[in-house]
Amino acid sequence: MTPTRLSRAEKRRRALELRVKGYSLQEIADELGYAGSRVAYNVVRDELEAAGVESVEEMRQIEGLRLERVIRAIWPQVLREDLEAIKTVSQIVRLKTGLFGLDAGPEVAAESEARPILIQVDGGDPKRLEELTDEELLKYVATLKHTLDKDNASDPG
Repeated sequence: MTPTRLSRAEKRRRALELRVKGYSLQEIADELGYAGSRVAYNVVRDELEAAGVESVEEMRQIEGLRLERVIRAIWPQVLREDLEAIKTVSQIVRLKTGLFGLDAGPEVAAESEARPILIQVDGGDPKRLEELTDEELLKYVATLKHTLDKDNASDPG
């Protein structure tokens, strides 16, 4: 259906639907005949506000699932100790923590009792994932791979 044949309300709903599917704002503008990405942004924002908090939470969950799919797709490369894949997964983890508010300041963290995940490599001091050097990331992934391989070897099913 062409953009001119959709009612205004249908276009607005379609804009939100396309955004959830991962379309860029410019792609939404092009698809629906909006003047530009800024207009598409305003429409999507307004639709989210009109839909209420549950839809925003639903959008957050959808984005979280998308990020999980990307991690799963890259994970075989991580297990092969591909440094770029490891860095990509590290960036995705940071995105997820921001998406779910896990990177909030100390006041929010204290309220939610969220604690940072610390990783210890070769008996060194525990560090946050983003603080690990490339060498430490590779060692950490090698340790994970070894543990997974060992678990898989002992699991008869």
